[in-house]
This record gives sequence, structure tokens and C-alpha cells, in this order.
Amino acid sequence: MKKLSLVFAMLFMLLLCMGVSASDFDMFREVELNYTAESEMAMTFNTSDEFIAALEELNGGELELDGAGMIDAYMFFGSLLNIEGDSVIKYDISPDYNKIRASVESAADIGADINQSLSISATTKAGIWIDMDISDVTNPKFLVISLSPENKKYQYIDLFEAMDEETKLSTILTLKLLLNDQTISGINDKIVDLYEENATVSKDKDTVTITIDNEGFTNIVDEVLDIAAGYIAALDPESAEDAAEILEFSLADIGIQFLGEKGIVMEYNKDYTECKIVCDMYINFNDIMALMGEEVPEMENELVLGFTITETQKIYDKGTTVIAYPELTEENSIDISYEYGYVDYEDEEYEYEPEYPYYYASAFPEVLPIIDGEIYVPFRAILEDAYDAENVNIGYENGLITVTSEYFTDMEKISFKVGETTVKVDGYDFEVGKSILENGVTYVPADFFEIVFGWELEFARYDYVDDSYYVSFYTDPYDWEDYEW
Repeated sequence: MKKLSLVFAMLFMLLLCMGVSASDFDMFREVELNYTAESEMAMTFNTSDEFIAALEELNGGELELDGAGMIDAYMFFGSLLNIEGDSVIKYDISPDYNKIRASVESAADIGADINQSLSISATTKAGIWIDMDISDVTNPKFLVISLSPENKKYQYIDLFEAMDEETKLSTILTLKLLLNDQTISGINDKIVDLYEENATVSKDKDTVTITIDNEGFTNIVDEVLDIAAGYIAALDPESAEDAAEILEFSLADIGIQFLGEKGIVMEYNKDYTECKIVCDMYINFNDIMALMGEEVPEMENELVLGFTITETQKIYDKGTTVIAYPELTEENSIDISYEYGYVDYEDEEYEYEPEYPYYYASAFPEVLPIIDGEIYVPFRAILEDAYDAENVNIGYENGLITVTSEYFTDMEKISFKVGETTVKVDGYDFEVGKSILENGVTYVPADFFEIVFGWELEFARYDYVDDSYYVSFYTDPYDWEDYEW
């Protein structure tokens, strides 16, 4: 069902973009099916000095980002969030919505001032291309191609090839229920209504200006999340529980400031083919900590992120836009169907076998106990994250915990009793420290995984912003001494 949810998520994102990029209120109600939108974006960090001053105050002195004193914190943070970029978005959709062709190509210039005599910069490029055709249910297509700065090659997958016949047919039928003029117009009208209810409009002979303040912004976000959650729950019943959690969440109720005094200002030209958007963002982490019930230290400086996002957009080639797809070859692309084991090609001897344990093993427990200076971690959660739950057999009888897995390396069986300090590995005793039971969860010292599995503790921390604990291990720690520089 994860693949099915991915399909719905990608389509809903496209639909939301379609609804917002058409025009001013009444003009927005006409959903454009074929057009090109070209935009330029710039982000400027406005509160770098205040932000660093607050960090230094919390740190009790000057903030050193490296031991050598090479990085000037004020210059570094002041430049790091200053970004410029441009993008081109194209849609070509059939009137019955059975064929959707779309692409997004973007480039951004990012950089950082390390100190007064050193600056670095980089240009990143990314893109995603979608070609969906469900007009013929016997031969459907949902091709997704992506390119990111992390990969030197294109990655692609046909999502329908990743499904068995029953799932494929169910997905097609569901998409046909979603992708029709009545449903999409209904979604679009709901979003346009939100703008009418939560924005103000002013006009002169050349310009239409739409302004949204913080209250209007939070109302719009909450309602859009509710709309999305409702459709996701209806289309994918297995996601109903997650959708319910979204419906319970409300930005308006928590009362956090997200926009500065200027809010969001959108200026359209008279024929709605050009638009300038200025967004004044303002996030005060002191307020967030106070709202979460955390003790906020008395500070002269507040921990505030304030930045301005400016975007100019031009819409053209309405009705004549054609999507150009990358030419994929064996040399320039990777079929990620193989990587994720989705496709079983009968003409090739290939069967995907994941490697366990994963490189990281992590958990978000309710608590991380500390006893006599030792950090205790949840035993089951860590193992199941490293090997996947279905690959680990954990038994419990009369206080004795036994664990086996076909993916264990150099061992077959682990056993220990809660409250004792030793663990048996294939009959041999190892001293690992006493395990404990906390609210029905078995916790073991972090050294347990180092001694028995050879893993290395990476993080064990509490996040004050999210009010959550996090612990992770490297399951295959790199030995830098063996690295040939």
C-alpha cells in the first residue's frame, strides 16, 4: 500500500499546484489543463544577527562552529539561508484526466561565507517528469523520472509495473474516481473559497493585489490539510488512521506566528499571466517552546528565524505546452525498480535481496532512561528497525527473552533475562549490564548493541522543539584508520 499512497500523494500535490497557479479568485475556478509556468525565486535571511546572538546567549559565550575558529558564525549563518533559484513547471493534461504529463525543472544557487577571506558557492539542478496514462486499463503507465544533485544519473520507475494485477486494477479504478472534472473542480473550488474567505483583494487598472495575514495563512493551511486528509482516507483506507491524525491537528489552535507583519502579498497583472509573490516569514522558537510547556530561559535575544521569500512567475503557452522528457539510456539512468525489488523480469536472473541490518538502526522511544550514567535504549524497537520486524523472531517466556534471525551475522541465537547482567550468544556468556522493564518495554544498556552486534551509538538525545527522544546506531561503523587517503 506504500506504493499506492505514493501515487495518491504525487497526484494530490499536482492538483493543489493546478488550483493555486491559475489566476485570481473567479479566474482560479477555471482549471488550466495545459500551460507553462516559469518562476524566479530568492530567499533572504533577515534575522541572522539576532539568531546568532540568541545561540551565543544559550551557549554562554561566543559560538564556535569548528575547533580551529575558521568559521565566522555571523557571516556563515547570514549567508547560508540566502538562496536564488528558478524553475519551469509544465502541465499537459487531457480533458478526461486519464492522461497527465507534467514536469518540474529547477536550478538554485547556494553558498556560504565561511569568513572574511573565504566564500563557497554551488549551483544545484533537479527535475521530475511524470507521464501517466490510464485510458487503457489493460496497458496503464505511470512513469516517474527524477534527477537530483545527489545522483549523477536519472532515476526512473513505472509505478504500475511495481504492482501485482489486483493492486494495479484497484489503483486504476480509484484514480479514475479521483481524476475527473467533477472531483477536481470540487477540490479546486474548495481551495479558491479558502482564498476568498481568508485574503483581502485590492485592484487598480494594472494590478490585482491579494494579501494574506498570519491568521488567514493558518486557516488556509489547516483547511487544505483537512481536504487532503479526507481524500486520502477515502482513496486509501489503510491510511485512514494517519488521515485522522492530520484532521486533529490545527495550526490556528496552537496560535503560533508564522508570518511577519507584511504577510503574503501576491500581485497579478491585469491578464493574470504574471505574478509577484512576497512572503514575510517569522518563526519564534521561544514561543514554540513555551507553547509545548518547556521552560524558556530568560534571554535578552529571542531565537527567531525571519526570512523573506520573493517569487516572480510568468504563465505562457496555454494550450500549446509540450513536455520534453529526458532520453534515458543504460549509461545515463537507473531503473529503481531493481533497487527496491519491485520488478521481477522473467528474462533476467534477478531477485532483489535486501542487506540486513540497515546501515542505521534508530527508534523514537517515550523515554531514554539513564541509570548510573548508562543510557538505556529500547531493545525490540532497535532490532526491528535494523532488520525489519518480519525478519526478527523475539520470544518471551518466564522472563527469558530469545532472539533469532536468518540475517544475524556470526551468531544464531541470543537470550537473556530482564534484570540480569549477562546475555548468552550461542551459549557463550557476555557481560552487558542489567536490562530493565519500563512501562512494558524492555530496555538494555546501549553497550548491549556494541558488545553483541558491534554497532556504534550515534545519537541519544531529547529534542526540546518536538518533545521527543531519539536514539540511533551505526550498524556498520566505518573504520577511518583503514581508509586510504
